[in-house]
Amino acid sequence: MSAYVVSDKHIVTLLVGVNALRYKPTSQEMLQRQANMLMRENVRSVNYRYNERSRIPRVTFRPEDVALATVNYKPADFVALANCVDYQSCERPDYDVSPAKALLDELRVVAYEVMVGQDG
Repeated sequence: MSAYVVSDKHIVTLLVGVNALRYKPTSQEMLQRQANMLMRENVRSVNYRYNERSRIPRVTFRPEDVALATVNYKPADFVALANCVDYQSCERPDYDVSPAKALLDELRVVAYEVMVGQDG
């Protein structure tokens, strides 16, 4: 299995898009913390997999990525984005109990609930 670091756009699209689906939106400050947590876990996973010590960057919320996240994507796309981050972040033995894993699970639930609601 190989692992790579996902892009800022990937994380921003996931978080902003799912946030737009919620009844009670998350603050920009919380979105930034969540984005950095997901990036940190992803980089830690890649570092663990390849025995590296890459620096963990802060995620940048570019206005164009934020704008597109709420227009160009469907709930199923957010599930796929979360699945990708999950897969690229799962190398460490403690991943299953990490806050990043719990957040990704929560994001998937929100997107699934919207998908089911759209079918009914």
